Amino acid sequence: MAYIKDEERFRRAADLMEGCAGLVLTCHVRPDGDAVGSMAGLGLILQGLGKEVILYCEDPVPQQLAFLPGTAQVVERLDPAAARERGLVVLDCSERSRIGRKAQWLFDACRPVVVLDHHITNDPICGPEGREQCCQYIDTDLCATGALIFLMAQTQGWPIPPEAATCLYAAVVTDTGGFRNSNTDALALAVAHGLVRLGASPYGVASELYNRYPARRFRLMALVLRTLELMCGGRVAMIQATPDMFRATEAGREDTEEFVNIPRSIDGVEVAVFIKELPHGQVSVSLRSKSWADVAAVARAFGGGGHKRAAGFRVSGTAAEVRVALMESLERLMEGQEGGL
Repeated sequence: MAYIKDEERFRRAADLMEGCAGLVLTCHVRPDGDAVGSMAGLGLILQGLGKEVILYCEDPVPQQLAFLPGTAQVVERLDPAAARERGLVVLDCSERSRIGRKAQWLFDACRPVVVLDHHITNDPICGPEGREQCCQYIDTDLCATGALIFLMAQTQGWPIPPEAATCLYAAVVTDTGGFRNSNTDALALAVAHGLVRLGASPYGVASELYNRYPARRFRLMALVLRTLELMCGGRVAMIQATPDMFRATEAGREDTEEFVNIPRSIDGVEVAVFIKELPHGQVSVSLRSKSWADVAAVARAFGGGGHKRAAGFRVSGTAAEVRVALMESLERLMEGQEGGL
């Protein structure tokens, strides 16, 4: 498994991490399975190399992912004195704004900076200034950041303990939608195979991820599915969650994981949309496509991003306002077919 897109940058990122006695590992806010699995998995690998590692995320680890080894080490508050002069590794995120409120402080305090990601970005962390102390390795062809970490560990000869293999396997499983999404290719399956050989349990991970949902999730799902609408001749499916739904079911945003994939599974639907109304006048939108639509292009028009088949954004306003603007974009997308926006 000798896949590396940019060998020079790949090895430089690894060398920078190896050269640090202490590191801070972080990821994007509202972390998902790839972010948490990559952070915990790399943390365990680096600790095995004798590194002092701090795992930091502004938002808590979702309850559904708390079974992963190493997640108990993740902190939501960072001591400036403890973090200063450590290296910084940013995972599953290549834009400063997505790290959260401490982003600028982290970049001022930590050197060097390494970014490992598989998302398209228009605002790279490693700009022209400070290149010697910042290395950004992004491979948008990889299924998950967890896969990138696996490849780097193998290439560098870093031991991957079973606990780290479990974390990285969970990263791959979640970002491929349980190996159902279009990013499930031969390399994704080869990485999963390698991680299983190192001790990850497919049944154990799947059971924790998909067989331990709280009842409140299904109560919320029942309310959300009542909002289902088909538009653009049945090619766009939209669902919505309101604050009243969350209050009535005592559910949280973490309970909505994978909701957007339900309408995408409808025959004839190409794009699924899930609109969530949040506190303080914020609206979060998740977008998924089935075969050809580039939903990342739609998300970028609203200040968001992601992958061609899975993207999202968050904006200020009302759900009604966002819905109108979003449908205009999606109607143009559908009219253009594979020509895009």
